Amino acid sequence: MIYHYSKFLIYSAIIAFFIHDLWVDYSNQETNLHFYLELLFVVLVGWLLFHQFYTLKKIQLELLSVTKTVKNLQGEMANYINQTFDKWQLTNAEHDIAWLIIKGYSFKEIAHIRKVSGKTISQQTSIIYKKSNVSNRHELMSNFLEEFINFK
Repeated sequence: MIYHYSKFLIYSAIIAFFIHDLWVDYSNQETNLHFYLELLFVVLVGWLLFHQFYTLKKIQLELLSVTKTVKNLQGEMANYINQTFDKWQLTNAEHDIAWLIIKGYSFKEIAHIRKVSGKTISQQTSIIYKKSNVSNRHELMSNFLEEFINFK
């Protein structure tokens, strides 16, 4: 984004230079081929500046729209995951651990976050896998990804 604003400033400086030069030429009544070429360049660079600004605004609006869509999808996915956890009848602790697994945390990291031993996390994870009818973290995560990948 900064790159686009830099181009905007450069185009503006070029236009300002040419306008000043055109004014000096016009004041000295030097309206020859040189004058008209500079006038053409001012018009072209002005058009480029306008086009660049228009494109930047268009990209910003598209980015805003896509960001909104992604946030909506994140919310829908989170709701779906929470509903699935409810269907599996996970306890609050299992629910939290399952979310951490889905987010990609290792068992050691989960134990540290939850301030419990690694063995406790391992036991709770086994219970989560049993309730969800999967055998590992990859299968657990694929339950949710599969729902959004299959467009049937």
